[in-house]
Amino acid sequence: MILSDYKMTPIDGCNLAKKIAEVNTSITIIIITAANDIGNNPLQLQVYFKPLIMSKLIEIVKKNIPSV
Repeated sequence: MILSDYKMTPIDGCNLAKKIAEVNTSITIIIITAANDIGNNPLQLQVYFKPLIMSKLIEIVKKNIPSV
């Protein structure tokens, strides 16, 4: 599982996810952002908005990695 911010340079989180998916489609990628809108989301990524409470983050990780 990869947790990524959306607003980054030189590549945003969605484009990073596309590049990762080209190599491995089984990796879960989750975007956590303070941006109001991430625009087009062709990979149907899970998107959560900051501020994110730690208990919510733990819930997200447990949901996406059952062995945790």
